[in-house]
Amino acid sequence: MIIISAGMQKAGSAYIFNMLNDLCSLSGGQDVRKVKEKYHLDGLLRHYNCNVGTLTGHKILRLLWYGRREGPYVVKTHTGPTGMLRLLHRTGMVKVIYIYRDPRDALLSAMDHGRKIAASGETHTFAGLSRFEDAFAAVKAWVRRWQQWNDCGAYLLRYEDLLSDPVKEMEKISTYLGFGAGPADIAATVAAYSRDKAGSSGKADYLHFNAGICSRYRSEMPEEQKRLFQLEMGDLLVRMGYRAD
Repeated sequence: MIIISAGMQKAGSAYIFNMLNDLCSLSGGQDVRKVKEKYHLDGLLRHYNCNVGTLTGHKILRLLWYGRREGPYVVKTHTGPTGMLRLLHRTGMVKVIYIYRDPRDALLSAMDHGRKIAASGETHTFAGLSRFEDAFAAVKAWVRRWQQWNDCGAYLLRYEDLLSDPVKEMEKISTYLGFGAGPADIAATVAAYSRDKAGSSGKADYLHFNAGICSRYRSEMPEEQKRLFQLEMGDLLVRMGYRAD
């Protein structure tokens, strides 16, 4: 089995991926970074957080082949489900955890990140999302991806719930995935990736923590922008578990 740790941008996807990777390893599966190193998979699993990118059939079949040899492991993506992924998900050969966040907060976080990147003179990733109009267009695409994962039957996790009670949420996910990690292992894993410990241990760089504040849009987003979200995404916001206003 391969576990896909999928997520909306700026919704704690690196945070959940790293906890899932540790819990998988503690439960008899593999640390994906060891699989990556053993098979020289730098081109398939990019960067430290092992992002697989678009879930093409070829990539998924490769991941499954390594999984048959090494045991279950976790990979990360921000992309949506493909036809092959949907088929394998129905058979149980692949399981998906999808983390998402209130799109209004995700937008503010993306804009913050974009401005920091642009201020440093760089042009990658979120640099093009420093203006509301650009960030709003991107967030609408992210929400469409949430719809796709919801329709696919992925395990959906709200970022706000994970922040509120990470041990409880990770226990539920561990049960869903069939992990053998016990309560003590789960609590220790959550503690290891807490914001305070991450900052002191050097993990914060690859966890990509930003402000991480829930419902910050209420005080930081202009009213006209809130109304635009309500007009264009109100029903979807409610389906995602948020208030439309």
